[in-house]
Amino acid sequence: MDSAERSDYGVRIMMGRTSADTAGQCSSAVGAERTLWSVVNERADEFPDKSALVFRDDDEHERSLTFSELRDQVRAASAYFATLGLRRGDRLALWMTNRPEWVVAYLGAARIGACVVPINTWLTAPEVAYVLGQSQSRFLVVLDRLRGRDFLEILTEVAPGWDSAPPGQLFTRDLPDLRHVIVIRREAERPEDDPVSRLGAEAVDHSMLEVSDRMSDAVRPSDLAMIGYTSGSTAFPKGAMLDQHGFVLNALHHTERFHMSADDSWMSAMPMFHNGGYTWGLMSCLVTGATLHFTEAFAPDRSLRMLRDYRCTIWFASPTMARDVLSLPASELEGLDFVRLVSAPDPGLIAAYRERIPNVATMNPYGMTEMFGPISIADPAGPVEDRATNGWPLAGVRIRVVDPETNIDVPAGEVGEAIAQGPMMQGYWNQPEATSAAVDKDGWFHTGDLLRIEDSGRLTYVGRRKNMLRVGSENVGAEEIEYRILQHPGVVTVCAVGVKDWRRGEVAWAYVQLRGDVDVTVEELDSWCRKGLASFKVPRRFVIMPTLPQTGSAKVDRVALKALADEAASEMTDFTDAGS
Repeated sequence: MDSAERSDYGVRIMMGRTSADTAGQCSSAVGAERTLWSVVNERADEFPDKSALVFRDDDEHERSLTFSELRDQVRAASAYFATLGLRRGDRLALWMTNRPEWVVAYLGAARIGACVVPINTWLTAPEVAYVLGQSQSRFLVVLDRLRGRDFLEILTEVAPGWDSAPPGQLFTRDLPDLRHVIVIRREAERPEDDPVSRLGAEAVDHSMLEVSDRMSDAVRPSDLAMIGYTSGSTAFPKGAMLDQHGFVLNALHHTERFHMSADDSWMSAMPMFHNGGYTWGLMSCLVTGATLHFTEAFAPDRSLRMLRDYRCTIWFASPTMARDVLSLPASELEGLDFVRLVSAPDPGLIAAYRERIPNVATMNPYGMTEMFGPISIADPAGPVEDRATNGWPLAGVRIRVVDPETNIDVPAGEVGEAIAQGPMMQGYWNQPEATSAAVDKDGWFHTGDLLRIEDSGRLTYVGRRKNMLRVGSENVGAEEIEYRILQHPGVVTVCAVGVKDWRRGEVAWAYVQLRGDVDVTVEELDSWCRKGLASFKVPRRFVIMPTLPQTGSAKVDRVALKALADEAASEMTDFTDAGS
């Protein structure tokens, strides 16, 4: 991509110099600020009979909604919520798997100015209690169960007496704001049921439809759509306050970057409680008129079947999910030439995709919850070497790469902390100190991410500041070590942590999960690393485990593994065994 093309995207990269100084300008497609409801209306007018959502649940039942049906369902849901007393600014928590009800409840709440709080379905009772309490949620929509996981049992632990309280009169000491619980029960499910009836409203009073219409007229693009909790393993999560127009703007810009249109069909493996689900896929399709296909919860074979059944042109998944699918028998991965675009964050995954889908384009986005999702992506039509990086900022986004100690821009080619301006959160919910620590007086968001920036303005994610090791006098990124180990074909997951060392101060230990059908030794892993890493970066100890512990957001629990490593190191009497 030459400088003129980048200028078209409104890019401004700050590297101690200015290039393509068009930050803050939006593409002509953006137009006036919009609410989520206005976008739903536009798509229903434009594509009334086209499928907006195609859903397959864990029992292989399938349902779909056209754009006009989606509009009707969202309007009815907003009227139902208004009947229950949901008002502009209230928080409504959504605790369920990927379902049409999730989408309809989210958009229905937003239509009358309420704010949704997605809850991760893997959270434990204390974690759920924290999100409900910290967000001061008044309403909760919860699925009863999935795959043996009983959400109502957890809810009883969190909010005792929820099932016996009269509607709207729930009160518990630990969750004093929570008043309503709406339960979606699997055993009552029928394929022909619509989302609003599944939410509990068999019929919506016509007068309340008119009331919700008037409430909708009062909603502004700056109203909060969501409080998105950032995953945190070292502290309690923070709730990023995200407004309606920010979601619309980000979706318009990221879909423009990879040339998405209504002719596309999107297959998502990502959970809707995660940015990878509610921004990537849902918002991507809403602004373009493409069809979103999704399963209730990820399963490699089910996702691949749905991808094939509907010949989806875009496949979006986390690296772990993608590797699970690509590990299926080769015969199941033949004939996927209809897929034009996949998400792939590293060269190994890019190569694996291209081996099976020769002409597929790949994208490697960089972003964060606090800025509505992706803020930098390479053009998928560009060179492969560009697509292995995180490309260039989206329109209206400015990124600087600075020395985190001095806040001075680092030279091109060096690693520093990324700070960004552009559409971003209104702050962290009820955490002004955390907001001030993250967003400086000039409006720069300090991401905590380490990036490298080239003369061309191209960005490459290196790792997190907090995951830096100090080996001797050298800074070593834990994720750089992990990246090398993950390129080994026998490795599924890895986590590198720092362990105190009497000679070097700190050395890396690597906890590794292998594929079930391979036998890889510690010696092989050591040799593999030494072929691609400087000697001081090579882990001094490899620990192979059947599975690695995870946090509530399904990420490797780095804190737990660090504690495990520290305990093991403390028991060693031979200092060299710990890595000197």
